[in-house]
Amino acid sequence: MILVTWGFLAVSAWAGPTLHLIGDSTMADKPKTPPNPETGWGQALPRWLSDEVRVVNYAMNGRSTKSFIDEGRWATVLAALQPGDWLIIQFGHNDEKADKPAVYAAARGAYQDNLRRFVREARDRGAK
Repeated sequence: MILVTWGFLAVSAWAGPTLHLIGDSTMADKPKTPPNPETGWGQALPRWLSDEVRVVNYAMNGRSTKSFIDEGRWATVLAALQPGDWLIIQFGHNDEKADKPAVYAAARGAYQDNLRRFVREARDRGAK
C-alpha cells in the first residue's frame, strides 16, 4: 500500500497485484456470522496469499456468465481492472440451466462467447 499526501488530502493506492474474481456461489463470499457452514473458495483464497496481493471478489450466488453481464457486474469489474491485474473466472453450473432464461447460456454459443468476451476485454485493459 502506498500513501500519497497533498497538504490536507491523503490518498492511498494499492501497489501490489490485484486478483479480480468473477463467478458464482462456488467462489462467492458467504456471511461470516455463525452458524456458517459454507465458504466460497474465493473468500478463503486470501489466507493462502501474501499481504502484497489484494483479492477483490465480485462472485455472486446464482450468477452465470449471462446474468453477470446483464446485471452490470462485468461493467463494474471492467472499470476497476488496471494493467498488471489478474482476472480469475469461474462459471458453469448456472449457465447450463435452460429452464431459467435469466441465467441460461448455451454451452456451444453464449457461454463460450461470454468467456471469450471476459478474456478479450480484460486483456484490452492490460490485465492477465
